[in-house]
Amino acid sequence: MLSNVTGHGLHPFGLFFPSNPVFESWTQGDLIRAEELLTEEIVHPSSPFHHASALAHRVIVRARSKQQNIAIDDAKMSIKVQRSVVGHIANAMAHVSNGEYESAMRIFDLVFSDGLSAEKNFLLLVKAIFLFECGNHDNAISRVDDLIDLVDDHSLYLTVRAQMLILLRDISLRAGDNERAMVLLARARVAIPFQKQPHLVVISLIFGWDFDRLALEIQLQLRECIKPFEDNGDVAMQCKNLKEAIVLYSTALDLNPSNLGLLVKRSEARAMLGSWEDALKDADEAVEADPTSPWGYERRHAALHGLQRYDEAVDAFTRMFSLVEESLDPDIRQLGHEYISPSRSETMIDSVIREIFKICPLVLIDVKSGRLCDGPERLRTFKSEPQFKELVSSMTEKLDDIHILQVVEKYFQYVMFSHVWEGKEPSFQDVNLVYSVWHLDSAPLNEKLCKFCEVVQSEGYRWAWSDTCCIDKTVSTVLNQSLTMMYKWYQASAATLVLLSSISSPSALGDLTDSIWMTRAWTAQELLAPKVIRFYDRNWKPYLGDTHANHKESPEIVQELADSIGIARKSITTFHPDDLSIRERLRLASTRNATVEEDVAYSLIGIFKSDIRPHYGEGDAALGHLLEEIVARWGDVTVLAWTGKSSPYNSCLPTTLTVYGQAPCTSPAIEDAEMDMRVAALRDSLSETDAMSIYERVTRLPPARFANRHLYLPCIMFAVKRLGVQDFGSGQENHYRARVSGIGYVEFKTSDRLSLTESRLVLVHPWIRDLCDPIDGFTWGSALDDDQPESDPGSSPSSPLYPLPVAKMDNYTRALRLVVRLQQPFRALLLRQQRNGEFKRVAAEHEIVVPGLEFQIDFARDIRADVVEIL
Repeated sequence: MLSNVTGHGLHPFGLFFPSNPVFESWTQGDLIRAEELLTEEIVHPSSPFHHASALAHRVIVRARSKQQNIAIDDAKMSIKVQRSVVGHIANAMAHVSNGEYESAMRIFDLVFSDGLSAEKNFLLLVKAIFLFECGNHDNAISRVDDLIDLVDDHSLYLTVRAQMLILLRDISLRAGDNERAMVLLARARVAIPFQKQPHLVVISLIFGWDFDRLALEIQLQLRECIKPFEDNGDVAMQCKNLKEAIVLYSTALDLNPSNLGLLVKRSEARAMLGSWEDALKDADEAVEADPTSPWGYERRHAALHGLQRYDEAVDAFTRMFSLVEESLDPDIRQLGHEYISPSRSETMIDSVIREIFKICPLVLIDVKSGRLCDGPERLRTFKSEPQFKELVSSMTEKLDDIHILQVVEKYFQYVMFSHVWEGKEPSFQDVNLVYSVWHLDSAPLNEKLCKFCEVVQSEGYRWAWSDTCCIDKTVSTVLNQSLTMMYKWYQASAATLVLLSSISSPSALGDLTDSIWMTRAWTAQELLAPKVIRFYDRNWKPYLGDTHANHKESPEIVQELADSIGIARKSITTFHPDDLSIRERLRLASTRNATVEEDVAYSLIGIFKSDIRPHYGEGDAALGHLLEEIVARWGDVTVLAWTGKSSPYNSCLPTTLTVYGQAPCTSPAIEDAEMDMRVAALRDSLSETDAMSIYERVTRLPPARFANRHLYLPCIMFAVKRLGVQDFGSGQENHYRARVSGIGYVEFKTSDRLSLTESRLVLVHPWIRDLCDPIDGFTWGSALDDDQPESDPGSSPSSPLYPLPVAKMDNYTRALRLVVRLQQPFRALLLRQQRNGEFKRVAAEHEIVVPGLEFQIDFARDIRADVVEIL
């Protein structure tokens, strides 16, 4: 019963006024004591009203105590003393307890003739309860439902209906109708929670219904019924039987639709099945059921992610993460360590993007908007895109570096443009002035840029680069960085599109070879660096009609390129600078030209992995810087093997790369058998002292280097003893014949007019690498003495030029093998000594090829191994 409501003042209906002692006993369930107190009040009534009221109250008490006959007598006496609402109710109650249902309902209808209009709805409710007590259960519940629709405050009527449903459920359970019992329980749950009120006290006193335990009983019964369905649903989830799990969770939710745990579980099952809308609906209901719980937001995030509503998904997860961190439950806070906050994910993504930007062009064209975008602008664009939001939303439990890299690389991949400049191309300033490449006027060169962007966009890329407008050439630092990084930009590109504007449609095999594009200095790296390249004719039709996504995979085109530039097909398709020797790279560059002198060198920065800094205005010094670095970095002196005019930068360097177009003369190879035979012959004619003398001098030579444009060249020197003229040409060449110490007679041609009494001329052999084969166990820059007869195969070489030795032999044999190589013909450089002891190279129009060492020479007198300083 509702024992917390006591006293006359708590019954304002004008229907029910037991005295306090009676009310207290009655509400506590002590009907015997209540009857005794009421009997005393009947014996000593204070007024006819109280007499009739006491009789009516005792009728109800006796009816509840199963004293039906004397209860009816009391009811008649109450009505006789004074007609009242409570008297009619008591009379009807007495007949109900006696099983006289029709009489009870007829008597109850008299209530409305004596009742208060203000209590009409309550009286109708009491009548419905009488119907229920008479066994007319469905009719009674329907009447209560009608009252619920009629009144504004539903709480009283919902509570009474819940009590009816629970009582009816008990009847169904006793009858074995479990399914109906479950349906009734599900209908009863809407009364939770309910508010205690005086009307319920009256109903409790009349009918003995215990509303105090109603809510608890519904909760317990719901829990008892829900648990088997929830447990079986969990088992079905573990077995990946998602549809069955959804059915089981749904059945449990029919009993308690606002159960947070069940809503979360069904949302998860629906999400796993791909039913994202249904999963979101469950998640929203879970959030509504308990906005302070993080788990509804967790499921909301998953459903929104599946629906690709990534903005909302990230917001949901952010809220979920916040609730976990703020939870008062230490176990829930501990779970926070299992999740990754969106801010942490974004920090990780930013770091990956920064690394990618290191090898990306400084500025790219957004082909969607046509705008020029620097790194920060591209980052802002990315963060406004679904790809970024999906990425953040997908990493709630683990930072996946590989996935981040894949997404970021795909989004920021860009396409490079390779073409021949044809005049006033659209510049950085031109595009920025009109905001977008799409806003440029219809000039032919503007149309060329726009067509390139159209092709890039049609192939599904977002970013494009053109050397015309993506470099702010007014800023020297930007220009220099662009020039030094350009090779890497082409190498890292998703593709390079080449416009062959000199080729008309339809194109034919050989057109690429003959194109202007193949003659330009910059296009060498634009051909070799990219992994993917596509050639188009002037009308943007694929070259030869070849629709390969990558023309480096087209056998016909690659073969034409290989024949044209003279390198292997594999080196074209998978080029790396180290695939070609220094000399091969110089030969490749020798066939190309540039409209700006410095570009001859700057276009090779990537191919030679050079660190030179561009500085327009330095003229031919740019080439000097490049060749100097090649010598200094690799110790490779093959750059000195050229004929023609000397550079002002250094007399040992040429003025142009075209001199490398012809392969230099090389000494014929010596077969092993011949080497062994010649070494054996030398043992009989050359003393160990003489052999070791030259050997030790050569092995002590350091690698070549530059300093302040001076070349310090290690070499073997041969003095010119006598100079004669073969012919003073009428043109630019003079033909000389010289007697050279240790070699004999040598002829050469030069445009220089040499004095026949010249005593400062020397011929030098700088090709130390050719003399000292590493198979002999030689390491350049170290000297082997007599008490170290064998090279240690485990030691590191002192020069990067040679690998570890692969053969073991004594030093005398090594020395003899070196002399054999010196006896071979070799190309020599002619130097003239200056007043301060330095040298300058005498430029020759043809290679100076000497026959090799004479067999009978004085090694100490005729041969000198030293480092010469060349201006």
